[in-house]
Amino acid sequence: MMVHPYDLVSAEYYDRMRHPNSAALREYSLAALRELVAGDTVASTVVEVGVGRPVLRELTGDIGFLVGLDNSAGMLEYSASQVHSKVLGDAHRMPFADRSVAAIVASLADPYNESAFWSESRRVLRRGGVIFVTLPSREWARAVRDPADVGRTRFLVSGAWVEAPSHLLSAADLIDVCESVGLTVDRVVEMRASPRPYDWSAPHIDVLSADESVVLGVRAKAT
Repeated sequence: MMVHPYDLVSAEYYDRMRHPNSAALREYSLAALRELVAGDTVASTVVEVGVGRPVLRELTGDIGFLVGLDNSAGMLEYSASQVHSKVLGDAHRMPFADRSVAAIVASLADPYNESAFWSESRRVLRRGGVIFVTLPSREWARAVRDPADVGRTRFLVSGAWVEAPSHLLSAADLIDVCESVGLTVDRVVEMRASPRPYDWSAPHIDVLSADESVVLGVRAKAT
């Protein structure tokens, strides 16, 4: 039986001393989501996909019923005390009824950012429901990843490299994939390297110039 790559890294994923770049990307993602979520009411059923340590709790306290979905048991455990329901499940085959969800939040969604995720998101969102998604930007990846690592990221865990999928999109492609499944995009944000929302050394981000893109975010609605 294959071990989920994020189960291999889950015990130390949020240790910013071991994974400073991941911690910094989370801060950029939070900054993007603050802009995207501002003014929205999320007081009904909300699913946070790839939940780990829920970002929505850091953005708003006005949440009706928060469901945490993750297909890594190790990452899902981080959400245990912060969600109303935690579900071990696949972002490509969400275990929710059609049009049953008011909002979806997916922070750094690159591990599952494939067409099935977007189709499933559209299926489970009720009419007028909203999805908020962030991704590391292609510009950032081109600057710091080996060209051979297209479509994947790597974590150094106990002296060994753990590979995980990382599917990135340009802003234009992000809009296209939303619209292809029937979602209407009403806002795209791009977080650039400066100002830096963290106060530790993150080598794969510190090397960027101030105006280089780090994280993309999109807000789209089901109509």
